[in-house]
Amino acid sequence: MNPETQSLPSFKSLYFVDLPLRRSGKLCLAGVVLAAGMKWISPSIAAAPASADRDFDMSLTHYATLAASGMIFLGLILLVRRYLLVKRILTQGNIIRAMVDDLEAVEVRREVEDSPISRTVGHSYYAWIRYTYQGAQRTVRLRLPSSGFVFGLAKNHGTQVVLLDSKPSQPLIRSVYLGRA
Repeated sequence: MNPETQSLPSFKSLYFVDLPLRRSGKLCLAGVVLAAGMKWISPSIAAAPASADRDFDMSLTHYATLAASGMIFLGLILLVRRYLLVKRILTQGNIIRAMVDDLEAVEVRREVEDSPISRTVGHSYYAWIRYTYQGAQRTVRLRLPSSGFVFGLAKNHGTQVVLLDSKPSQPLIRSVYLGRA
């Protein structure tokens, strides 16, 4: 075990910095919302007068509830697997010096079709990290939860990554996850 990484961040802080963990959490939440919506709407469908539409609607709520259960189950599996992987990398991983080759910000614009003035602008931040591990030089592009300067990253400057021997191509940037440069 690496003594420098024994203190793990809380689940809440990992949720906000690890994008795959956040996506699996949102999948669970979407499943819960869908299941609750089906539970809420099914009594009103059952109370409707008998018709072919009512039977179709009842079968649709049944399948939607099954889909919601599947979403929750899949989301929980992904959430637990990702959390355990991140926890293992941070506790058992090797700390390696790396170089930030580039930081990029990609602007994403989404236009709403019905309204000419309504537009959503978002940014995705990426870091190109170069490091040498076990004699092999590797370059990876990692998505950041926020701009690189928030985590002390700068182009052509050094940083530290944490990685496992079994997964040398999947490093985590130490300053992003542990808040230490």
